[in-house]
Amino acid sequence: MTIAESAPPACAECGSGELTQEEDVLDTWFSSALWPFATLGWPEQTPDLERFYPGDVCSTGRDINFLWVSRMIWAGIELMGEPPFAWVNYHAMILAPDGRRMSKSLGTGIDPTELIAEHGADATRYGLLKMSSSQDVRFSAGAIEEGRKLANKLWNVSRLLLGDTRGTGPEARPETVEERWILARLDAARAELEWLVPAFEFSAAAKLLYRLTFDDFCDWYAEAIKPRLYGGDEVARGTALAALERLLKLLHPVMPHVTEEIWSQLHDDRLIVAPWPEPEPAYADDLDALENAQLAARIYRRSGVRVALTGDARRIFESVVRPREDGAADVAAELERVRKELARAESKLSNRSFTEKAPRDVVEAEEAKRAQYLAELEALGG
Repeated sequence: MTIAESAPPACAECGSGELTQEEDVLDTWFSSALWPFATLGWPEQTPDLERFYPGDVCSTGRDINFLWVSRMIWAGIELMGEPPFAWVNYHAMILAPDGRRMSKSLGTGIDPTELIAEHGADATRYGLLKMSSSQDVRFSAGAIEEGRKLANKLWNVSRLLLGDTRGTGPEARPETVEERWILARLDAARAELEWLVPAFEFSAAAKLLYRLTFDDFCDWYAEAIKPRLYGGDEVARGTALAALERLLKLLHPVMPHVTEEIWSQLHDDRLIVAPWPEPEPAYADDLDALENAQLAARIYRRSGVRVALTGDARRIFESVVRPREDGAADVAAELERVRKELARAESKLSNRSFTEKAPRDVVEAEEAKRAQYLAELEALGG
């Protein structure tokens, strides 16, 4: 056996010039370059090839850009007449917790089946999506544990709604502000997801769905409507199921298994083939309708100070927060704390070096804090 880059004049062992080149040798990445169409029946013109070539997106790591991505492109153009995909999503490389690359030989790999066994497939999927970015990231089990908490929260609120809605079908007929508010929040999330997912912003999408489910749907909406559900209000029950339907559709791409199982308690068909929610602009005016109650809740949970509320804001606050009447809160101390935080934020934002050099999202976060402190100060009468 003689190995050489170009045809040698003679055998390296016996010196014979009668050489036969091995015919069964091919660069492994060459065969990988054929993947977008060879898997669909090429060179035969199969129905699958006609339907699925070219595709839309190739998702991969940047480390094999030249080895694989570029070769798929030129092979597609050469053999099929057009590139095999329109977009390439270069996702983050998940590193070991100590920062080294995951490798079987180094013993730094993490077996995903162990994570799935411990936390569930949906939790693992959510955690990896939350970790995704354009930069390499260290693996964090915390993101997967957060996914497990989200799945449990969704399961429990679904049991609450389904357990109290026997014989009632999903039908959105909102009568109260919290019902219009949750429908507005769900529709706003739909609109944002329709931008985030095509832009491959999967981490931001996961975070958005976490806040929508944990904070908006479970901690505020479900708690606010509990008295009506327990009282047998059929309109509230039907609206709650309609809102749950919308939430399941939004969550399904991120947590497909638990959402499909919950959906099966509502419908005979499958969630995976259900249509994506249509826009619902009718509720847009109520997007921030719970702002006063939520502001009062933040202040109370932090300091025990009760903010004066009336009407729906007071009713919702009482239902969700269930404040105790101990009268021990120090209003003066809370006012002082908020004033100090406001002064710190305003000092930071008045620094041109910060506002001009810091990333835009960091500056916007500081602006949001200032707005929050101003609102808290006004609510506290300061």
